[in-house]
Amino acid sequence: MLKNSLIVVLFVVAAFAGYKWYMYRAAYRQLMAQAATQSSQKTPTAPLKGLTMPKTGENFSSTPAYSHAYQIFPGQLTSQAQQAINGFDMKTSDLADGSTKITLTSKDQTDQSQSYTVKSGQKLYFVEMVLRDDANTGHDINLHDDYGVIVDGNGMVVR
Repeated sequence: MLKNSLIVVLFVVAAFAGYKWYMYRAAYRQLMAQAATQSSQKTPTAPLKGLTMPKTGENFSSTPAYSHAYQIFPGQLTSQAQQAINGFDMKTSDLADGSTKITLTSKDQTDQSQSYTVKSGQKLYFVEMVLRDDANTGHDINLHDDYGVIVDGNGMVVR
């Protein structure tokens, strides 16, 4: 009788644990699907509300985006520039015409990679409106605030 009671108790505990595990996995899958749906609806190159992307020919330093921009090419990355591109792996390739192709490959599959061709004398800035959204995650959390801006030697927006 004690043996049968012990078996029933063990069965009930195992069934309860299985149910909890199943519910946990179902909730996890639902959250992942919801996050993927939300991410796919966002445009990675669109800035935060209220700010517009700088227009070609505009003086970049006079735009609202400038205060959130970090030069990523040419030159060494500052610690803030590195933090700004935290959600991306950066690769540079020299092209035959003397320009450089900069590819930012997203570490997050829901975000899009970005590519820029920078000619001699130009600079590439990366606009990251909120540095803290990517901090210590190794991937980008907010897909709305990351885009590159190429400026010429006079600081005018090329792209």
